[in-house]
Amino acid sequence: MRLPCGATLILGLHGSHWQRATSKLRISVETLKHIRPKQVVAVQLRKDGMADPPFGNVVVG
Repeated sequence: MRLPCGATLILGLHGSHWQRATSKLRISVETLKHIRPKQVVAVQLRKDGMADPPFGNVVVG
């Protein structure tokens, strides 16, 4: 049995777009503050049946 899944990655976002991103994507400003180009990204993993999974920061590189 395969479960549908997906991911949302935020690699970087200009500060002027944070307010809209927090309301549309339900991501916290604190999570956005920690994103650094080529260092830290925000990731949200979605699985079928999961209501609204949180974003988490992931160190890359």
